[in-house]
Formats: sequence, C-alpha cells, structure tokens
Amino acid sequence: MTTRILIVALVLAWVATLAGIAWLMTRAGMRPHHAPYLLTDMDLVLKACAALSVVSAAIGIIGVRAGARRRAVLGLAGALGWGVLGGLLGAATARIGLIDLNPPIPFSVYAPGYAEALVVLLVGLTGALLGLGLLSRRSSR
Repeated sequence: MTTRILIVALVLAWVATLAGIAWLMTRAGMRPHHAPYLLTDMDLVLKACAALSVVSAAIGIIGVRAGARRRAVLGLAGALGWGVLGGLLGAATARIGLIDLNPPIPFSVYAPGYAEALVVLLVGLTGALLGLGLLSRRSSR
C-alpha cells in the first residue's frame, strides 16, 4: 500500500515537473527541438547531479532484480535525492545569475536556468519511478 502511494506521488510530481519544463520553455521562446540542449549545456555540477541520479537509479534497479530490497531502496532514494539536490542547485544558480542584471529582467533570460533545474529533477524522479515500479511489481508476485 505504501509503495502505491509513493508511486502516485512520484507520478504527480513527474507530471508537474514536465509541465513546468514545457511552460518554461514556451515562455523562453524555446522550441521542442531545443530540449536536448538543456541537458548538454548545463553546468558541470548539474550534469554531475544528473549522472549520479542515473547511477543511483541503476544501483536500485539492479538491487530490485537481484532481490536485495535494502540496496534497491537506497538506490532509488539516492536517485530521488540527487535529482532534488540538482534541482535546488540549479534554481539557486539561476537566481545568482540575476544579481548583476538591472531590472526589468525579461523572463526569457532566466527561464532556461530554471528549466535546466527542472530537467535534473525530472531525471531523478524518472529513475526513482522506474525503480519503484519494478519493486512494486516484484513484491506483488
């Protein structure tokens, strides 16, 4: 029951994050084909958080497949944690970039920074959601 509640909460957060990315990209005047550039043009710290989130999710998924529940839960929590940390760091970086600018600042200037932060959060949520779905499927057998 707890796993299902977590899955529903993660799905809602995932959809809200994806909607936020789409809204930020639309407001910044970015087209859908610019989305991969959000991943490649990120700061090194955000790339590291996204990579660590993927690695943690992989450890969790391997733990699910091997039947090691503790390793699976730690891996999935790590994926979510790295995604949230990357999202917070990305939002702080976008905010710091506004310090040297004189008002009024157009939204298209700082929207890509917030979109990058949400992309890192989306990576973490996706890894945790995939692993939790596998864990739920495995435990229901």
